[in-house]
Amino acid sequence: MPTVINSIQRCVQQSHASVVHLFAPNKLTAETTYGGNSTCIQVSPRLIDHLRHFFNAPGSTMGFTDHNQAQAVQIAAHGKDSLLLVTATGSGKTLPGFMASRYFDLSTAVTVYIVPYNAMHGQYLKRLEEAGLSHSTWHQGITPENAPQNIIVTCDSSIMSPFVDFIRELTACKRLARVIFDEAHLIIRQDNFRPVMQKLRFLSQIGVQIILLTATLPVALQPKLLEYVGLTAPIVLRGSTPRPNISYRILRVKDAGEVIPKVAQVFSSLKNAPDTKRILIFCSTINQTQLLARKLDIEPCFAGLGSPAIEDLLSRFRRGEIQALATTCVLGVGLHVSGVTHVIHAGNPRDIIEFAQDTGRAGRD
Repeated sequence: MPTVINSIQRCVQQSHASVVHLFAPNKLTAETTYGGNSTCIQVSPRLIDHLRHFFNAPGSTMGFTDHNQAQAVQIAAHGKDSLLLVTATGSGKTLPGFMASRYFDLSTAVTVYIVPYNAMHGQYLKRLEEAGLSHSTWHQGITPENAPQNIIVTCDSSIMSPFVDFIRELTACKRLARVIFDEAHLIIRQDNFRPVMQKLRFLSQIGVQIILLTATLPVALQPKLLEYVGLTAPIVLRGSTPRPNISYRILRVKDAGEVIPKVAQVFSSLKNAPDTKRILIFCSTINQTQLLARKLDIEPCFAGLGSPAIEDLLSRFRRGEIQALATTCVLGVGLHVSGVTHVIHAGNPRDIIEFAQDTGRAGRD
C-alpha cells in the first residue's frame, strides 16, 4: 500500500508541474513530499531549463545538486521569505542569488552581497562576470537610479553611513530585492561583522529578503545567529556538510618546534607527486606564514598584503604559475579555486569551524 500511495503522489506532482508549466511557465511550485530518508522537491520544468541555460548546458540532463539547492533557488526567486542555507563547502550556495537575479527579478531589482573579506570580493566579481550579470563594487557614485543588478560590498564599507543611506534609499524606492550575507557564521564569530548587523537590522523588520549562506554553522549556534540578524521565522535549509571527496590525515609532533620541519617534510613528498596540482598550507600566525614560506620557497599570503597583492597571488595560483601558498585564515573562507588537491595545517586550527572552512578549499573541481 505505501508503494501505491507514493506512486500516486508522484503522478499527481508530475501532473501539477506540467499544468503549471503549460499555463504559468514562470511560476514556481514548492510541493514537498517526505518518504523514508529521501526528500523530493517538485519544481517547474521551466526552472530546470533556466538551470541548464545558466550553466550553458541546454538539452542536458543536468539537475540541482540536491533538494536544498532546488528549494533555495525557488525561495530566492519568490523574493519574499528570508532564508538560512547551511550546506557543504563547494556545494553551490551562491546559485540561488545568481539565478534569481538573472531569470526572475525585475530588471530594476538590486541584490546586495555582503562579504566578510576583501579576498572574497574579487572572486564574486569574477563569478558575476562569468554569469553575465550586471554588477559593481559599491562606491559612493552608485545611486538607486544607476545601480546595477548586483552590488558587492565588504564589511568595512557596509557599516559606513553613505552605504547605509544608499540601502535605505533603495528600500524606499522598492528596488532592493534581497541582501545576501556570505559566510554568515562569521556574524557571531568576528567583531568586524557585528556592526554590520547593527546598521542593517532594520531590513528584517520591513520585510526585505535576507539570505544567510554558510557551511559551518553548528545547530547550537543557529538561534544566536538569527537573533543577531533579527530574523524570527526564516526558512532554514540545512544539508549534510561533510565532503565525501576529502580524506584526512593527522600527523603528531612532540612539540611546537617540530611543526615547521614536519610540514616541510610533507610538502617535499607532495609537491612532485603525480596527482598533486595545487597546495594550500594554513598557518596560525603571520609570522609562521612568513617563516614557512621562506623555508619552502613559496609565496606567503595574509591580509596585511592588501587586496591588490592578494588578488595577484590568487590569479597566479589559479593559472598554475604558483603551485603552493602559505596562508593565514584569510584564504580559509570563500576561496574557490579548482585543482587544490592538498590542504596542510601547520599546527592545530583554532577550532572545528575554522578547520572545516580551511579543508573545504580542496576538492572543488
